[in-house]
Formats: sequence, C-alpha cells, structure tokens
Amino acid sequence: MPRIAATAPPKPVPDMQAVLSAQAALGAKPIETLTPAQARLQPTPADGVAQVLKAKGLPTAPDNSVTTQDLAYGTDPMRVARIYKPAMASTAPRPVVVYYHGGGWVIADLKTYDATPRYLAKTLNAIVVSVEYRHAPEAKFPAQHEDAANS
Repeated sequence: MPRIAATAPPKPVPDMQAVLSAQAALGAKPIETLTPAQARLQPTPADGVAQVLKAKGLPTAPDNSVTTQDLAYGTDPMRVARIYKPAMASTAPRPVVVYYHGGGWVIADLKTYDATPRYLAKTLNAIVVSVEYRHAPEAKFPAQHEDAANS
C-alpha cells in the first residue's frame, strides 16, 4: 500500500487569523485544556471579531436594521428563543428560519452567535428564531434535543 505523506494543517486566511490572534490576546486558552464551565467564561471568537473591528475603527454594535425579542419557553427561565425580524415594514408573509447556535451542545450562547441569525434575517428578509438550549454536561442527553423540539 502506498504511503501518504503527512501534510501540515491549512493555515487560517488572514481575516480569520486576525480574529484568532485578537481572541488569544484577550486571554483565551485552548478549549481542549478547559472544563466546560471554564470554556463558557473565556473570550469567544465573537469577542475577537469585536476587537478586530474596533482596531479598524469599524462599528461593533449589532446591525439595528434587525430587531430582536427574547421569549422564554418551557419551565427554565434560562431557555429563551430570540426572535430576529428585519426592521423594514412588510405585510407580506416572511419565511421563518429556526437557528441553533454552535458550541457542540456544551458551550456558546445566543450572545456569542448573534451575528449569524441577524445576518440571515436581514439578507433573507426572514424571521429567524435562535434557540438557547440547556448545555451538557449539566443537562444530560437528550435534554438539548428536547429543547430543540419543544422551542
């Protein structure tokens, strides 16, 4: 069998490297060295993006052409669905997109992943529902999937 030569992992593109460098400068540690509780408290890629934008003199405030509203669901007050709506008035029906943020069901939250549903609402002229769910390991499987189904 022929041997496949090992190759170095690809390097991030310059814009992403700037975000990763800014996040590291804020004190972020490698995620694999942290407990879930520690990982939730450290600077996020969203914090890195904010630092890069600030350094370039660009605005860091959320795009105000999209409005948001948080609605609790279930019995746990920490479970919230954030509704994103394009600010432009429309009487026409809009599509609805349900968005579950990243973080492997363990870390991250609605704040960390605010930009994506906001962008989707604006560019698709859609209502986007971003769902916060209970996190592992505190909430055991299938709690996250139940939250997704019941939101």
